[in-house]
Amino acid sequence: MINYNYFKNKILNFDTKDVTDEEGKTQKDSTSKNFKVYDFSSLNIRKIRALMSVIPDSWIGYTKIQNNTNIEKLSNDIYGNPDFWDILVILNNRNPLFEWPYDFDVIEHMTDSMITKYEKYVYKKKMSDSSKEKLRKQLYEKISNQNEQFRYIRYIFPENIYEFISLGKKYGVF
Repeated sequence: MINYNYFKNKILNFDTKDVTDEEGKTQKDSTSKNFKVYDFSSLNIRKIRALMSVIPDSWIGYTKIQNNTNIEKLSNDIYGNPDFWDILVILNNRNPLFEWPYDFDVIEHMTDSMITKYEKYVYKKKMSDSSKEKLRKQLYEKISNQNEQFRYIRYIFPENIYEFISLGKKYGVF
């Protein structure tokens, strides 16, 4: 798997001074207010598997995620509604921030960051340009190949989405 520490740090080191709460009000101090957070990583996998075992194969399609496509756009393209993105997360058992295909510029930046850290903390001296380039090619290829495993996802066909949601409620997933 890709080491996501680089990307997590880039995304999660954000300024929390101005945060919108669940009523839509801007809060200057986010530490004194409760906020609604959805945690899809702690969903009951047994309930999801039970639900998926009764879903007919004829309801499920597969698609390839193109570069620069976020999960809300994909949801909107498939269902005509960006709010169904969480169904894609549940169907594919994915973390929407870290298990989504990265664009090539992000992969290049990750590769360069890893080389810089390797040079500073492991090699502990300046690497030759040829060594850096060889390592860069190896890392880039490895990360790109790992990235491709996130390129394809399954989805419920739009004509079956409301039946899927009803079944999901019945099985306690939603």
